[in-house]
This record gives sequence, C-alpha cells and structure tokens, in this order.
Amino acid sequence: MKKWLGIVLVIVLIGIAAYNVFTNDHQVTEGIKIGDKAPDFELHTLDGEAVKLSDYKGKRVMINFWATWCPPCIKETPEMVDFYQANKQQDIEILSVNLVSTESSTAAVEKFIATYDMSFTTVIDAMDDVNKTYQVGVIPTSYFIDADGVIRQKVEGGVSGAQLKQIFNEMR
Repeated sequence: MKKWLGIVLVIVLIGIAAYNVFTNDHQVTEGIKIGDKAPDFELHTLDGEAVKLSDYKGKRVMINFWATWCPPCIKETPEMVDFYQANKQQDIEILSVNLVSTESSTAAVEKFIATYDMSFTTVIDAMDDVNKTYQVGVIPTSYFIDADGVIRQKVEGGVSGAQLKQIFNEMR
C-alpha cells in the first residue's frame, strides 16, 4: 500500500511540474530599461493635486525615488535643490517621488520638504505602484527622461550636482 501511495504521489508531482512547464510561456520580464519610453503614471502631491509624468512632455525630467530616513537621499537633496533652482528655466524638471510606505508618517515627508526648501514637485507613491513599475530596488534611484519621454539614464544611489549637470547636458 505504501508503495502505491508513493507512486501516486510521484505521478501527481510530475503532473504538476508538466502543467507548470506547458502553461507558462517562460518569458523573462526585463522591465523598463534605458532607451524605453518612460511609463506614464499619475500620483498626488501632499495637497492632493494630481500630477502625471506626461504633464512634463517636452521637458527633460529627473524622476527621483526617495525616503526621508535614507542617508544618501538626505545628502543628495541640497544639491538637487541647488541644481533645480539654477536650471529650472531651461525646460528641466525634477519630479520627486516619495515612497511613503517606508515612512513613519506623511508629516515626516512634509517636514523634510520644508527643511530642504524643495521647490520642485513632490508626489506620494502611496500604493507603491510606480515604485514597482520602475523597479526601484535601491533608495534613492533616479531616472532621467529626455524631452521625447525616453529613459536616457538610471542612477541607483545618490547623485551630485556635477552628475546632474552632466546627465542633463547629455540629454540636450
């Protein structure tokens, strides 16, 4: 009896394996990459204003995924603010995407924005949908999108003012 039970179990496992092999198309999803059109999204500011990536069509855009507790985010923010203030008249935008699911509260986000005088738009990814779409594995992560909406660079980790200048100049 035990022998038959073992044989039946093996047959069932082989059947499950065969089903999985034949029903999956085994396509490996690489996700978004440099040279792809940047996926559009809509998120909201802390004030509830809807913002879409497509609102920035025709401009060079940095999408920066960050959190208030992240040391490289804290380090890069003043350089981003300075760069933006010096270059915002040149069709350059920074779209700051806070990963609020990692935060203690939205009050911490508000305080951070005020502390660093972040004059560029900050939106909240409350459901982590955009985070997942853009496959953010490291905080901060920045995507640089040209005026045609094409991803030209991805930087994982903090960026300096010199890097910002170089990347935006390469996207002219």
